[in-house]
Order: sequence, then C-alpha cells, then structure tokens
Amino acid sequence: LEGGAGDDTLSGGGGADLLDGGAGSDDLVGGGGADIFVWDSADLNIDGGGNTDTLRVDSGNADITTFGGTISGIDHVDLASDAGANSLTVSYADVLAMTDNPDTLVIDGDALDSLDAGTGWTDGGVSGGYHTYTQGSGPNAATLQVDTDITVNANILL
Repeated sequence: LEGGAGDDTLSGGGGADLLDGGAGSDDLVGGGGADIFVWDSADLNIDGGGNTDTLRVDSGNADITTFGGTISGIDHVDLASDAGANSLTVSYADVLAMTDNPDTLVIDGDALDSLDAGTGWTDGGVSGGYHTYTQGSGPNAATLQVDTDITVNANILL
C-alpha cells in the first residue's frame, strides 16, 4: 500500500503488507500479517498490529528518540534494505514502547549501518549472528538483538 504526497491513512489486511505512506503526516496501521513499514519521520502513527512487523529504514537516519509520532507493535528494524549507510537512534524507553511483549527489538543491517541506543545496556554476548544487549528487569526488561555487522555506539554499555 502506498500513500501520496498528502496525509494518508493506510490499513493493512490479514496478510503480509508493505505500507509506505509517502510524503505527508501519515497514519500506518498493519493487520494480522508480518507487515513492513517504510520509515518516514513525518508520520504520525506506525502500528504493527499482531505478528512480527518490520520498520524499514531506506537511505538515511531514523531517530526514534525525537520522533513526534507513535510507534507500536514493531519487533524488527531493517537497516540493510538498501545499499546506503543507515542509522538508528533508539532509547530503552523507545524499545519498551514500540515492541510487543517480550520487549525484544531485532535490528538487521550491514557494515555501513550504525546504532545508537543510549547508555545503560548490559552486554549479553554474541549468538546466531546477533549481539545481544539487555536493560531493565521483569516487566520493564528490554532486549536488543543487533546484527554483528552493524557499528554500535561505544557508549551503549553501563
């Protein structure tokens, strides 16, 4: 589903949908499938709904810490969908707000991509091609699983 130059509302169905609001302040709502949302800092709402949903960052930077809209139901960020260098800035509070339970955010990328996740994370080591970082405990526990090819901000750890 693709929006135009204005403010659009796009709603996915029960299958796997690609939602790209285009220009404008868009409202993107996935359905029950594994949906992909194309990042645009002007969007008002990105709601993954059920299943494992992906926020795709093409050609640039996604700073979730300064995003004025709402992101929910997103469990995966794809920084590698294009050949360019992309970056993601996300905080512990953002991970809790945007992910489903359990609060785990998987971030895929390549050597050109980077992540800044603030401070306070504990290094959980590498397994299956992902570097794991955790913060918080119990219902406030958040986990980042970061592709080992991504450059991670050195200040991420406690």
